[in-house]
Amino acid sequence: MKKKYLLALPILLLSLTSCGLIGGSSGDKPSSGNNDNNDDNNPTVIDNPDIEDDIKTDDSIYDVDAYKNINLEAPDFSTPKILTKDSATYSDLFNLGNKVTVSIEVDDSELEKLQEDYSTGYKSEIYRHCKSVTISILNYGNTFTWNFNDVGIRQKGNTSRKSIFEDGNIVNLNHFKLSFDETFDDVEAYGADAYDWTNKAQEKKEREDREFLGLSGLDIKWNKNFDTTHIKEVYASKLYGACGILSQEIGLCEFNVSSSNQDYKFGLCTLYEPASKSMIKRHLKDDDILNLPEWKEEKAGSYGVSESNYGDFYKASWGVGSGGIWNYGYGDGPDLSNNTVKGSCVGVGNLSGSYIPAYERKTNTDVDYNDSQLFNLANVITNKKYEEIDKVMDLSYFAVAQAVNYYIGNPDDFRNNNNNYMIYFSRVNGKAYYIPIDNDRCFGITKDYDPDGNGLKNAKVFSTTNANNRKVNTLFTKTILASDTNASKAIYLNYVKAIKASNWVKNDTFKALYDIAKATYESSVTSTFTTINFDLDDPNNLSFNEYMTSKLEQVDLSYDLKPAVVDDGGDDNNDLDDGHNYTPVHIVGNFNGWSSTDYPLEYKGNGVYQVTITISSNTKFKFNRNGEWNQINWGNDDSVGPNALSLNSGANFKIKGITGETTLLVTVDVINLTCTWEVV
Repeated sequence: MKKKYLLALPILLLSLTSCGLIGGSSGDKPSSGNNDNNDDNNPTVIDNPDIEDDIKTDDSIYDVDAYKNINLEAPDFSTPKILTKDSATYSDLFNLGNKVTVSIEVDDSELEKLQEDYSTGYKSEIYRHCKSVTISILNYGNTFTWNFNDVGIRQKGNTSRKSIFEDGNIVNLNHFKLSFDETFDDVEAYGADAYDWTNKAQEKKEREDREFLGLSGLDIKWNKNFDTTHIKEVYASKLYGACGILSQEIGLCEFNVSSSNQDYKFGLCTLYEPASKSMIKRHLKDDDILNLPEWKEEKAGSYGVSESNYGDFYKASWGVGSGGIWNYGYGDGPDLSNNTVKGSCVGVGNLSGSYIPAYERKTNTDVDYNDSQLFNLANVITNKKYEEIDKVMDLSYFAVAQAVNYYIGNPDDFRNNNNNYMIYFSRVNGKAYYIPIDNDRCFGITKDYDPDGNGLKNAKVFSTTNANNRKVNTLFTKTILASDTNASKAIYLNYVKAIKASNWVKNDTFKALYDIAKATYESSVTSTFTTINFDLDDPNNLSFNEYMTSKLEQVDLSYDLKPAVVDDGGDDNNDLDDGHNYTPVHIVGNFNGWSSTDYPLEYKGNGVYQVTITISSNTKFKFNRNGEWNQINWGNDDSVGPNALSLNSGANFKIKGITGETTLLVTVDVINLTCTWEVV
């Protein structure tokens, strides 16, 4: 497993090549998770200068073929041999070529407490006691095993939560979180049963530092969406890594539970690196972002509370109780606007789960904190322009992440539902970093939730509406979906193109990882609750091949995105006179079912575009540029031409008085602001 890097896009974007930075790799092994503060055992990241200003002035990122210079990390699903138990790393845990088994032993009395937590109706974050957790990794015939006593366990999820323990039996499949560093001493959670660490300072510190291969815990989820490939979310995680984007590491495991009286096989489950600050310290060890000279301590920078080891870190959700956004008359989710950071929508949740703020602070939880950086970010996004937003958020990194998200196609992500993401504020540069999580609906998974009716397979690259047919949030409309051109929009498009040109979108690549998972788990895993099926065609959802084939049809590698330019009097296609590039643009209307691929405009020079269409009756039409309609809508009344051109939204051109099949030549002149048509 190669390392991931999170950084501001470097000056090497002059050629848009990462050279081991964004999309690149050093080839080194990730951390083994040891606590000896030895850099040889922890991730290292190449130092990179913060050169956002250089990006803005680098016109090469707008070149139509700039994507060809982006070097994504190539798919590599090989399984390294583990020589000794001490040499195992966390990447071995998530390698699908290794069979991973997680077995827990828990008393019925603790299962009853989990059931009581569920019965409150809240998303309880109280950990109950596992007597023991055993984790094994089978690698090339050798089994390596780790044992832990007194580990925390709790239920996780939103709509997935179900009753756990009834009449002395586990009755449903559920998602769980395991915590290796839980101390069970919170009086709010445990009352008189809270563990007393008095005179045990060293033991408590050891418990607080306890990790497994560098992980403070594990998340385990059953296959609720009936993904018969079992690897779509794993593949999404690997695609993030190939593009240098931080996200959870994800794999598979066999999960077993032993209670006081019975053994249960949960079968094949998905295994996650928890979305916690341990993920941050693992992947962001960069002097320009996290500045971690030691494994567990971030240097105090110019931003954030001085006593803290970590910057402000928030998990975004719709909130629970008084932390819910709807309490303040706003129903579009945590979209990083001023509307969503009011009152109790920002803070630290309680353990019972009765209060979960929309922006739940995961660091700096034990101090009186004013969340000023988050408030400022929301205010700037709401009220300022692109250049100001770029000063408080890494928009280059955001653009790359959104390019990956476009292919993943999660209708419950930040673009589509203002959900399933985290924000980390660097203490070094003060900028916010967007971190995607929870892509359990990706690559055409439609079971139980398919808001656009086609698994997002037909989503446009620059669509200004989301899966729920609402306008996307302000951060998008001011950056990658802005009507004008900016650096993040260009970077987004370049990575969309680069991914299309890579092997990551090929069904054979996906199948290669699927075949590994199938060979590792199909014949060796059974379940008390369900049948374990492997099927590449995924009868419960869209297959990867069907989804990706359609998605790739939406991406035009020749699509050109130029910054505004001043007319130099020339008629070359690189200087488009009015400061906008309208190629490729298609005329679309009721004569062709509003298809965006039939009638492309041809640039004739001197600001003139033409297209020939054949119609048989009265018709109306618009102009469409890669899914963008309103930004190039030139109609402004009921006739056609000559008309003053308009960038206003909502109007259609109308051609009247046509009887029988008629071929028309439509001419658009962006210099003289006319649109005319004639019968040919």
